[in-house]
Amino acid sequence: MAILPCAVFSSPDISDSIDLIRQLLNVEELPTSEEDNGYKWNINNKYYTAQVQLYALPDATSPVCRQYPDSVQAVILYFDANEVCNAFIAFFCIFEKHFQT
Repeated sequence: MAILPCAVFSSPDISDSIDLIRQLLNVEELPTSEEDNGYKWNINNKYYTAQVQLYALPDATSPVCRQYPDSVQAVILYFDANEVCNAFIAFFCIFEKHFQT
């Protein structure tokens, strides 16, 4: 089975990440995600067609991040800028070598 490119959504409250995915997919309720398989997003516009797997993760210790780090193409961190948020430090530690400066 081919591994799709992944977009990882994370927030201090995982329900915020799930809500962002729900809005992106334009659905009232997300389908049940069995075994942490995420949610498939079919992108189809006049420039390209692609499939991306969307994941709502509480932190970077999720099996998706550990097993397939090269498939993670985007990380969306959703938080209140007025609050200190240490929850994302693990993401930066795990993916540090992949960051471009």
